[in-house]
Amino acid sequence: MEELLIEEEKNKIPKKKVSIRAIIGITILLIVGVIGFELFINHFISEADKNLNMDKYGEAKQYYQI
Repeated sequence: MEELLIEEEKNKIPKKKVSIRAIIGITILLIVGVIGFELFINHFISEADKNLNMDKYGEAKQYYQI
């Protein structure tokens, strides 16, 4: 029984390391999420801008080969 307790003590990760890993993981997740959201918004705005420029439809038709 004592051997099991000693082995469990060796295998435990200190709480400080776990919290540091969690903070790093959350930070990376937030950064990736913000960058992805920004790219999505930029794409959405550019698509909306293309749709609003209907007065240049003739030029766009040739350019995009619609």
